[in-house]
Amino acid sequence: MSNATSGGETPAISTNMTIYINNLNEKIKLEVLAFKTLKHKGQAWVVFEDVASATEALKRMQGFPFYDKPMRIQYAKTKSDIIAKADGTFVPRERRRRPDDKAEKRRREQHRDANQAGLNSAYGGAYGALPLVRNGLF
Repeated sequence: MSNATSGGETPAISTNMTIYINNLNEKIKLEVLAFKTLKHKGQAWVVFEDVASATEALKRMQGFPFYDKPMRIQYAKTKSDIIAKADGTFVPRERRRRPDDKAEKRRREQHRDANQAGLNSAYGGAYGALPLVRNGLF
């Protein structure tokens, strides 16, 4: 099957043993999902034993109202990791780092160091520091 189309249509996705489902009701909790981040809410990937089973599920369940929302189903764009491992084509991907992780960690460390040194007046008395004495009163 060719992925090229004409007339501004979205490219066709070739058949796959994995289907991608979106438009799922975000209030439901699916135990089978590995993703629990907001980015992946309302989505699921389902792996079948063969392409024929995935195709049958896609045809029968397209638009099915699941918890009051019609499911949108298509073949997954890429082969699932479990299938790639089974057929020997699996290549591990590098994990993405969130860009703000290092900056956030650095900010927390500086904040902690300032508190421990007693330099942060906003937290006077915190973490075992002595309270400020003003005119003999605490």
